[in-house]
Amino acid sequence: MDQLATDRNMFWDRSFDPPKSVKADSAIPRRLYQHPEGRKKYFDAMRFLLKKAWNEKELLAQIDELQELIEPHRVDNNSWVKGKTEAFKKFIRNRREEVTSEFEGGKTPEWTLAQRPLMSDLVKVADANGTFALKLGDAEENSFGFIEVNGTSRLELKWGDKKIDFDKSTFGIRRNGRRSVTLRLTRDAAPEGEPKAIEIHFPQRRIDEGESVPYRLDIFASPAQGNVFVDGSHEPAGNFGGRVVINRFGTETGDAIEGRLESEVFRFLPPKEEE
Repeated sequence: MDQLATDRNMFWDRSFDPPKSVKADSAIPRRLYQHPEGRKKYFDAMRFLLKKAWNEKELLAQIDELQELIEPHRVDNNSWVKGKTEAFKKFIRNRREEVTSEFEGGKTPEWTLAQRPLMSDLVKVADANGTFALKLGDAEENSFGFIEVNGTSRLELKWGDKKIDFDKSTFGIRRNGRRSVTLRLTRDAAPEGEPKAIEIHFPQRRIDEGESVPYRLDIFASPAQGNVFVDGSHEPAGNFGGRVVINRFGTETGDAIEGRLESEVFRFLPPKEEE
């Protein structure tokens, strides 16, 4: 569902121009598509679905009905959301012609993307839970784009058999364009080999007192993400998988940023040949 109504995948080589009628990236679809009989049966099924199941009028009507149903409950209701809806409807209107043009007259598109290496093992390394509260000031950005701010936290990281407190931290906030911000907590005195900093990235939208907006923290791709850093490394030693709840947020001087973190921390093991 992450790649719904799009022809591209964020993990693919940017130079690859994918066909619209087939996605044969994973190991099993790739093997089946490489087999002549498998490819024939695939496009037989595609023709059947276009004839019996793909009804543009019904699909567009269903989108309009769902839009009306969720309208009173939207968290965001801006031009970006409306633009995505219209793009989805355009995708439905154009899709039949786009895919059938690739296999008319017995021709079929080739899948030329090289197979990706298998992903490394993923292991849990920590739990991270607690709250944070910041107040924006008028400090200047540092060389990494962060503005140092005053704040407090009751954030604990269970790293292996150690409980690491981020109560005594330096706080920073960075705007990542107009869409998101990064909150950074840095331990003032972190022993070598222990977590020194936590970063949490989440969408930039004003949240006033009394509101509460949860964001999913995902290792791969999600509205919010988070990382743990050890020593002075710029490479994450762990990635959050859980959620961050923002209770207050603003970007003007004097605005508060408050929330809580409820997450596990995971790390990819290096491939065996790199160990």
